[in-house]
Amino acid sequence: MNRIWFFRVLLVASTALFAVERAASAEESGSFSALSSLDFDYETIEFAGERVTAGAMNGTTTILESTGGSFTPGGSSVARCVVYSRVSAAGVDVESTCKIRNSSGDELYLLGKRTAGDLGGGDGRLQIVGGTGGHSDVTGSCEYDTEYLSDRRAVTKMDCEWTKP
Repeated sequence: MNRIWFFRVLLVASTALFAVERAASAEESGSFSALSSLDFDYETIEFAGERVTAGAMNGTTTILESTGGSFTPGGSSVARCVVYSRVSAAGVDVESTCKIRNSSGDELYLLGKRTAGDLGGGDGRLQIVGGTGGHSDVTGSCEYDTEYLSDRRAVTKMDCEWTKP
């Protein structure tokens, strides 16, 4: 009887250990949609036949929908971005780096590039390149659309897919 009990305990322990190891090695993943409301302060100069613009965007980002658990619907964060663009005969190139900090102090880092549309807005793609706290090691990408409004304001809608090891 003791032998049977020992083997049952060993089987249960082995199964539990396998389940814990499997859960620890599994990736988390999900998606979220967010809306950013931003104020911008850009400076534009004419340079060698191009219009070069650079500056900051600051405002808030709110998670609208989420799957996967790492991003809370209704949660708002402070967004800070630095934007650089060039307009030439070849078209528009826009690059941005953004840091989004939630109320817990966790940061999410985004890198954006857009080569379509104009400085009046347009579609683009953001890369999620990590963060801090609950967002450390998060990677993924977001499709976005920015609309520039009057009074140096802009609205950006993002639809993102993410993974975390």
